[in-house]
Amino acid sequence: MINVVIVWFIWERNGRDLEKEQTNEYKPIEGYNPLELAYIANECSYVSDKMVFSLIIYLANLGYIKIERNFNKLKLIKLKDYKGNNEVERLLMRRLFAYSDEINISKENKLYNDIIRKIKKLMGSPENNIIMDKQSNLVKILPVILGIINIIITGYLVLYGRDLGLILFTLLFTSIGFGLLSYSATLDRDNKQIVLLTISLILIFISGFNTMFDIITNDTALMIYYIFGVLTYCVIMLFIFIMPKRSVKGNLLYSRANNFKDFLDEPNELILSALVKEDKKYLYEVISYAYAFDCEGSLIDAYSNLELKIKAPKWYEDVTDK
Repeated sequence: MINVVIVWFIWERNGRDLEKEQTNEYKPIEGYNPLELAYIANECSYVSDKMVFSLIIYLANLGYIKIERNFNKLKLIKLKDYKGNNEVERLLMRRLFAYSDEINISKENKLYNDIIRKIKKLMGSPENNIIMDKQSNLVKILPVILGIINIIITGYLVLYGRDLGLILFTLLFTSIGFGLLSYSATLDRDNKQIVLLTISLILIFISGFNTMFDIITNDTALMIYYIFGVLTYCVIMLFIFIMPKRSVKGNLLYSRANNFKDFLDEPNELILSALVKEDKKYLYEVISYAYAFDCEGSLIDAYSNLELKIKAPKWYEDVTDK
């Protein structure tokens, strides 16, 4: 229980997130494409297939790609070489048009799916997590250590008075198992995490639960203590997931991204009307962001309510009836 209190104090000092700031955001934040901005709005936690496709719409609006639709099939046509400096945009353009200036994309397209996986991996790298406080990320190791200590104490008290060799064997491999389990919780979801989870669970079962099973089932008090110790460990581990907090600069960026998302999801028609009068191409400038935020339907409905005529942009053509 003491370890839980210690972890709570660590979280209160280094892990509690700052409050979301309220700002008026009606246009994309300069310097961020829709994939990056949606990633920031999600606290740099995941990238969806839809977020990746939003980057294609974004590049099309910049004049690099033309999108042709034929029923449910999409063809991408390269219009010019990529001249920007964004690593993800460059990767997308290079991989899409590696073999031809035209490509048909679908969920079954192996090349397109491979591109999505590569972009997700690239976006998931630590250097792209620009909103989290680095110190709070480092502090995540403390719950891991306290969790291991908690398990060692629990195991020792359950095994107290037994053979010394049994105690050492059980505590050594149980602590390694729970240590790997705790460490794996700090990793991104990938093959490395799966391997560590598997190894940790095997060690925990063989050296921990399997060894102690007969002991705790024959002693109600020890069973209660063992269960309490494991539950305490689980509570400590929960802090690993909530420990990282946003930096001051990161929190402002996170807030601005989400405020922009909120506007696109529930557009104020008076503000939207003013934005359209100011820039006739406003819809084309923000539609890729709305797509990344998964709220393009709300934005288009708001346009319809304003009784504005929506013409297809030059970079999009429906050739279904041709």
